Amino acid sequence: MIKLPHVFIVDDEPEILEIVAEMINKKAVVKTFSGPLELLKHFNMADAVIPDLIITDMKMPEMSGINMIRALFSKNIYLPVILLSGNLQIESLTEALNMGIYKVIQKPASIEQIMNYIDQVLIEHDLQIARKEIKKASRQLNEIYASLHLSLVNIIPKEILEKILVQTDPSGKVIPSQTLEELLKTLEQKIENINHIEIALEESKKINRARELAHFEINNK
Repeated sequence: MIKLPHVFIVDDEPEILEIVAEMINKKAVVKTFSGPLELLKHFNMADAVIPDLIITDMKMPEMSGINMIRALFSKNIYLPVILLSGNLQIESLTEALNMGIYKVIQKPASIEQIMNYIDQVLIEHDLQIARKEIKKASRQLNEIYASLHLSLVNIIPKEILEKILVQTDPSGKVIPSQTLEELLKTLEQKIENINHIEIALEESKKINRARELAHFEINNK
């Protein structure tokens, strides 16, 4: 069974909460909050559910969406965030993007537009988790291999040890294959490639943020 992502929605207007929740309730486990203080109170609980995405309004009576997210970041709670704003100023947009908020959407926005951004952020979040798991598995494999190799090298001659890990076809014929050490090196190279992709992705985000700011300035002159 596919595990649905958890999405928190924060807005002081009940009708907005209902509309956004209805839009995504088939794609995610949705929890709504009537304001920033209610959300912050949730994260103070020991068994608090950590969502995969927060969608929040910008202007709310208790505090702004930006200040709410800043409060979370100060607690080392870093989550993907989509910020909705009905009266967006260039200063607020710049501040939000520099903080690392994933996307700022100016209201009114179409359901299709909002859903596209939600899909993007959830996919990217899943990829980040997968990359972390791959790196962790690689480190564990290297530790196991180092320990195993150290134990066996004093017992089994090197030329025999290298032949232990082989592949055979159905007839039993040996198929040329990589040793465990070579496989680990290949895995490390793939992880290094992932690191380069992550760096390129971050650079792309910076470029997109600069373009978004420029586009906003042009449209609001």
